[in-house]
Amino acid sequence: MKTNLFLMVISFVLFIGSWRVNAQEPEYYSSYSDYCGLPDYGDFTAVQGMCIDRNNGVLYTAKINQRNLNDVRTRLTAVSLKKSGTGKTPVLQELKNSDTGLFDLDLGHANDITVIAEKGGRFASIYAAVMKTGKYKKRIVKVRVDTVNDTFRITGTYRIVYRGKEISASGIAYDERMKKFIIRSGNNYFVGDFDDGDAVFTCRAKFTLNYSDLQIKGEKLDLQRELKEKTYRHQGMAYYRGCLYTVVSKFDGNGKAVNVSIILPVKMDCASLIREQAGDRQMNKTAVSKVLSISRDLSFRIISKKYRVFEMESLDIYKGALYFNANRDRKRDFIGTIKNFTVPE
Repeated sequence: MKTNLFLMVISFVLFIGSWRVNAQEPEYYSSYSDYCGLPDYGDFTAVQGMCIDRNNGVLYTAKINQRNLNDVRTRLTAVSLKKSGTGKTPVLQELKNSDTGLFDLDLGHANDITVIAEKGGRFASIYAAVMKTGKYKKRIVKVRVDTVNDTFRITGTYRIVYRGKEISASGIAYDERMKKFIIRSGNNYFVGDFDDGDAVFTCRAKFTLNYSDLQIKGEKLDLQRELKEKTYRHQGMAYYRGCLYTVVSKFDGNGKAVNVSIILPVKMDCASLIREQAGDRQMNKTAVSKVLSISRDLSFRIISKKYRVFEMESLDIYKGALYFNANRDRKRDFIGTIKNFTVPE
């Protein structure tokens, strides 16, 4: 496995029982390891959403073409996380569209994805948060993956309605214990279910984050202002054992990603939020008032010195390890893992 040095700066005051980190100081430098590369396929050059089927040890990652923003197409790759022995190359399997026989799908800009699958099951369901353009704009799209034939096809779409308007989602995650989805639109987060009958997202609770009071490397960062000015932008997210992990990446004045990303962990419990807001009879109409704090002691910024572009797109956790996908310059897009950063099982 090829290892590239990578600067990871963590503002760290040990959160008891949450992370095991080999460090005695409040800040330390670490590295990441390349798990596998993600090659370009013709026009498909932009890494997007990523998720992990933890029941079967499979990572799914999306790559889109950007030639026509009104007809963005997506390719899905399945990556095995069950390497046996050192020096083994991870198995990458391109999924084929079972309706067309091609390797792409007119899914649109799949900014983030999450997955539901049973252990040993043949089929997996991927839910994609599609951005504001294309055939499925402002929709959550359900894609069924046949893991035997390595194919995929769209099986459903869902609207998200809030305060009388359809909204788009830029992030999606799944709480396996509560069987609830968490979606993000703008700076707001919604917890709920998908109604197959009405093809709509049913909101059970909602919240936002205190982006204005963030500290990285001992320095305060007003991420609320940065997000408004689009110098930082939302990327993907994941939910794992009582913690929501979201990614933001930095952009320059021309709207181009640079080499800085921040992972923001938020301690939250879906069941508690739903109970607390059970009295709200107009969940889809009332303003978001619940504000959750970002864990200062767990948030960290990652900066690549080797690559001019290092745009982390999404992340997920498998067997205690944090995996992420990223766009890098020189066609070096990849799946990586953070070293010395372990979530206890």
